[in-house]
Amino acid sequence: MAFGPLPSVHPRLSLRHTPLQLVDSTTYVGVTLTSTTRNIFSAHRKNQAMKARRVANATLGLESYVGRIPPEVARALYMARVDPHLVSACTVDLDVDAASLQPLEQAQLTFARRILQLPSRSSILTPLLDLGLWPLRYRRCHLALKFLRYLLTGPALVPRAALLASIAMAQAGTPTWLTDLKHALRALPHAVTLDVTAPLTTNALDTALSALAGSLCQYTVDHVRTSRTLCVWRFAGLAALPRAALTPKLLYSLKPYLHLLHADRRRAVARLLAGTLPYAIDSLRRHDVPREWRLCRLCRHVGIVEDEEHMLFCCPDPVLETARTALHNDILVLKPDWIHARRRMGNWEYFGRALMDKATVHLVADFVSVSFQRCADVPVLHITSEEQLQALAGQVLSL
Repeated sequence: MAFGPLPSVHPRLSLRHTPLQLVDSTTYVGVTLTSTTRNIFSAHRKNQAMKARRVANATLGLESYVGRIPPEVARALYMARVDPHLVSACTVDLDVDAASLQPLEQAQLTFARRILQLPSRSSILTPLLDLGLWPLRYRRCHLALKFLRYLLTGPALVPRAALLASIAMAQAGTPTWLTDLKHALRALPHAVTLDVTAPLTTNALDTALSALAGSLCQYTVDHVRTSRTLCVWRFAGLAALPRAALTPKLLYSLKPYLHLLHADRRRAVARLLAGTLPYAIDSLRRHDVPREWRLCRLCRHVGIVEDEEHMLFCCPDPVLETARTALHNDILVLKPDWIHARRRMGNWEYFGRALMDKATVHLVADFVSVSFQRCADVPVLHITSEEQLQALAGQVLSL
C-alpha cells in the first residue's frame, strides 16, 4: 500500500517474480488502513459501525422469537457482541477527529434506546446512564490509557521499545501516537491533560485515569442539569446519589428499575427518566406550545402546568391522590425507618431515594404507570389562543 494518492501510471513492481499491485486500502491485523483519506482509519470505522449495527439488529431480532429480552441480558449481549466492534482498534485509532466517531456513537445509542424502548428524540445520555454504559468517546479513551499503562509496565519488549520511541518523538515536538492521545483527551467535553513532555510514569497515568473519570462525571452532571427534559434525573436521580463521592461506577450502573419483571413498568420509568412523557409539558413541547399554555388536563386551571412535579406530587386528581397515598404507605411498610428521613427530605429527594432503591422501585413504577394511564384516559388540554385561555379562566371563576 502506498501512502498518498496513487500515481496515474502504476509502476511495475515484483517480489521474487511475483507481481505486486499498488492499492490505497488494505487490512493489517484486522484493521483497515486507507491512504487516500485524511484519517487513515476512516474506512475501518465505517466498516465497524456497519458490523455493529448488523450484530445489534440480529441480537434484538431475537425478541420476535423469545419475547422481550431483559435489560441485564441485553446489556450482556451488547458487551459481548456489539461493543467489540465499537472499540475495535481504539488503542491505535485515537479519537482526534470526533466527527468520524459519530457512526459508532449512533450505533451504541440506537441499541441502548431499543433496549429501553425509547424514541429517537430521547436524551443521548439517559439510556447509557440507565444501562451502565460509558459514552463511547470516554470508553475508547479509557481503554487507550489503560493500554498505555500496560505498555509502560508490561513485559512485552518490542511494544515497549515502540512506546519509548514515540515518547522521544513527542518530547522532540514531532506528531506521534502519544500526541494524538493527548489531543483526544483534550477534545473531551471536559478536557483531560496528559503532559507528554514530562517523564511518563505510572503515577502520571493513574492521575490521567482519575481525571478521565472526573471528566465523565462532570460531563454527565452538566448534561443533566442543562437539559430541559431531564427534570426527574436532575432533581431526583442526582439527589439520590452521594454528591461527595460521585464516581462513574455510581452513575453508570444498571439502575434498579431494570430488574422489574413487568416490561410496561420498566418502560414507564425509562420514559420518566428520559423525559419522553405523556404529560403536556413534553407532548405539547414538540408542537411549540408555550409552557404556560400546557395546562393540566385533570385540574383545568389557568397557571397550573402539567409538568413532572405537578403530576407526581401536587395534582389533586382523586385517582392520583389515592395512588400517591398508597405509594407513601407501601414504602413505609417496606422501609419503616424512612419515616424520619421523609420529614426532612423534599418531595424530589424522597422520590429519587425510592426510585433508586431495589426494595421500593416497583412501588414507584406502579405509581408512574398510574399517572401515565390517567394521561391516556383523559385527552390533553389544547390551548391555541389567549382568548381560549381567558375563556377557561372565566369558566373556573364561574364555578
